[in-house]
Parts: sequence; structure tokens; C-alpha cells
Amino acid sequence: MHKKHKNLLDLKINRLVDNLSVGNHKTAFKAKGMEFADYREYEYGEESKNIDWLASSREGKMIVKLFEEEREMDVYVLALFDGDIDFEFNGVKKRDVVEEIFYLLGLSTIQFQNKLGAIFHDSEKKRIFEAKKSKAHFLNIFSEFEKSNFSGNDINSYLEYFNGLNIKNSLVFLLTSDTNIDEKILKISCVKNDFVVCNTFHSFENNLTGTGIIGLKNSGMKVSIDLDDTEKKNQYKKLRYDKLSSFKDKVFSSKGRYLYFDENTCVFSEFFKFFHTHY
Repeated sequence: MHKKHKNLLDLKINRLVDNLSVGNHKTAFKAKGMEFADYREYEYGEESKNIDWLASSREGKMIVKLFEEEREMDVYVLALFDGDIDFEFNGVKKRDVVEEIFYLLGLSTIQFQNKLGAIFHDSEKKRIFEAKKSKAHFLNIFSEFEKSNFSGNDINSYLEYFNGLNIKNSLVFLLTSDTNIDEKILKISCVKNDFVVCNTFHSFENNLTGTGIIGLKNSGMKVSIDLDDTEKKNQYKKLRYDKLSSFKDKVFSSKGRYLYFDENTCVFSEFFKFFHTHY
């Protein structure tokens, strides 16, 4: 990712943090501080500020509220792609979209003073970063992410591995263009954590935009596509639409959340709207 684009994202993320922190608005990233836990009877010598006067009046004795400190929110970013992350058409790379999402989520987490962890795939091995709270930690993760080769990734085995870790009640973002996730595995992911699938594509993959005959490489094989064949093009778009809709329904039925991204999506606006709607 170019330095100029990173600087622009830094400014946008600062705006995101400022806007989501206004008033008492609870966000996915920002813990609330002290959280109500229970009631008990007042003991002589305690501070009066915790007395619940309504409850005391109702019970006929002095009642105080008990509070406990809400733990920090751990955020994990799982970037599970195959070689398709390097798909490029008309000078636009899918990897650029993925990196922007990764950068925004990672830096926002750190800006809200929460812990960030990550898992992704690099040359036949898992890259696992435990959740930590520092900008240097995030920048190291992002640097390794930019250099990664994602070929050979099996998303279901990675999710099974993640489900087996002692990670729960965290906010987890899955970045992938895969729509073939096993439903049982997905449900476990969504039960253990607040699970958000970020389905990320190049728009060409779903719409076949353009004209003429073009050649593409897919898993080492060369494929020619006639973009002027309107009938086949529409058939393909219908198949892709149905596949994405079915996958989206699967995520929702598993109690997860779903977001769609391609190079035409304003990543910042999409997340800003998402957090205001859901948290």
C-alpha cells in the first residue's frame, strides 16, 4: 500500500474514532469502562454515590449497585484467501482492497486501545499473531501481511483451527472471497465470537464488466472469455448473484454478520455505517 494512501487512511480512521466516541455511543471497539453487575445491601462506611435510591425505597433498606470493570475488547482479523487475492483487471488489484480493509480494522482497533490479533496464510504455513495492544505490533502484522503469499489455503481447515483456540467473546473479522465455508464450522465460529464475514472481491469476478475477448489465468490454466456474449454473461452474473445470496443467508442463519466489498466500495463509509447500525 502506498504511503500516501496510508496517510489518508490514518486521517479517516482518526475521524472514525472521534465520531464513534461521541457521547455514550457504544461501539464494537470501545469498552464501556465500568459495567453494572449486581445489587447488595449497603454496609456502614461505604461511599454513598453507589446507593440506588429507587431500589432502596422499594426494598425498605439501603441498597448499593455493584460494578465490575468491563474487559478490553480483543479484535482478530482472519485473512483467508487463495492465490485469487492477486487477481487484477484493468489495473485494479483485489489485494489493494483487502489491504485497505485490513489496515483500517487493525489501526482502528489500536486507536481504541484494544488488543489486535491476526491469522493469515503465507507459503504453506500459518502466520499467527496473538492479540496485543500497540501500534508497533499492528505495523509488524501489516508489514508481514503485505509480503504474504496466500496460495494453497484451505479456509475450512483454518477456521477449524481458529475455533479450537481459546478465543471467545472477541470481535472477529473474516476477510475472504470464498463462499464454500462448511456450515457447521461457520456456526461454531459465530457462537464463540462476534463473527463478521467480509466477502471481498474484484467486481469483475461477479459482473464480468468490460467488452471484447480477454485471457485470464485461473489456477495456472489460461481461460479466454468473450465479454460480448451477452447471454452467457447474464447467465454467469445470475449464478454469481445466487451463490453470494445463498452464502450471505448461510452467514445470517449461523448468527454471523456479512459485509460485501469490491474496489467500488468505500471501505471507510461501509464500516462507519456498519458500526453505527450494529453497535
